[in-house]
Amino acid sequence: MDMASGCIMGQCPICEEWVYEDEVILDQHDNTLHKSCFHSRNNDKKIIYQLQQELLKAEKRIEELEKQIRNGQLALF
Repeated sequence: MDMASGCIMGQCPICEEWVYEDEVILDQHDNTLHKSCFHSRNNDKKIIYQLQQELLKAEKRIEELEKQIRNGQLALF
């Protein structure tokens, strides 16, 4: 196994280890992951992580819509 080298780019949300510049990949949300974690298949943590990202996007959209309703910019019916 090769040793990672270079500067630390961040912490992988899947395995929670440090990600070095020679092993980094960004996901669709620009989060720093290990290439091996990103490409691994049938990884429960990866699925949970992706669902959490989608949940955050949905929660932000709900907040935006609620704000628009409060400001009278959007009517429900």
